[in-house]
Parts: sequence; C-alpha cells; structure tokens
Amino acid sequence: MDRPALHEFFGQIGHGGNSLYVIRLAAQITKGSKSRNIFFIPSPHQQETGLLNAIVLPVALQASAIFIHPAHSRDILWAFEECLRSGQAACVIAEVPFLDLKASRRLQLACERGQSYAFALCHDTRGMEKSSVARTRWQISGKSQNLWSLNLFGGKGVRPHQWIMER
Repeated sequence: MDRPALHEFFGQIGHGGNSLYVIRLAAQITKGSKSRNIFFIPSPHQQETGLLNAIVLPVALQASAIFIHPAHSRDILWAFEECLRSGQAACVIAEVPFLDLKASRRLQLACERGQSYAFALCHDTRGMEKSSVARTRWQISGKSQNLWSLNLFGGKGVRPHQWIMER
C-alpha cells in the first residue's frame, strides 16, 4: 500500500481476523506518523459487541486512536469522509455494510485531499459484486485459529492473488 487510498476488506467483522488484520495493517502503515491520528468508526450495531474497540489495539496505536460513535448507520459514511478530508488522519477504519460506486469515489477523493488511508470493513459480501474505485479489495477469512486467508480479488492495477498468513 504505497500511498494513501481507499482499501476495502470483506468478511465477518471481528471473525476470521478481518478487524484484527486491518488494525495490524494500520499499525504498520502509520508507524512513523506521530503527528496524525487513527480514527475508528464502528457501526452502531456492532458497538455492543466490542469488535472494534481500544482493547484490541496494539499499545503503539492507543495514544493516537480516536473513536467516533455515530448514532445512526446513515452517519457512518459522512464521518468517514470528513475524517479523511480533514488532513488530521493518518488512517481511518470504518465498519460499513458495503460501498457503492458513488460512495467509494467520494472516499477515494477524500483520501487524496487529506493524504489519509481509508480501510472500509465491509460485512456484507454482496458488495464484492459491486463496482468500486478502491485501490485494493480483499476478502479475509479465518482458515483456523492461527491462520488467515487473504484473497486480493480486485482493485486498481492489481493482480488477483491469495495468501495464507499466521495470526
């Protein structure tokens, strides 16, 4: 992930490593960025489960983590775009059902303007069939308790590939 852009991750949020993998990826990408924050926007429906929360964050991310809790699902994309556009975010991670072409384009433009990475955790796999301008599109699932399956199935200028990784 060479420059700030939108990246989509499909799979069960909190199961099979989707959330944990993206949090680890955010930690790697923002390692040298001390002046900008990482914003987390959990779905209002997921907040009770604690799938995207400060407890699972690596210690290195906890000081720069800001959680935004929208009251309604309709506010998630607005908050996602505003955080990206602000220039204050090194990375924004948001839980969404899926992104349509219009939403993905708006988020990509916000990434470019604010020089921020966007990670959309999409829990509705029907979105995998929709068009998107995301730089990469991934499907993540758990193979076993210690293994992730990472399937790069689309994106701008990428060749589909699959990896098996240890947690």
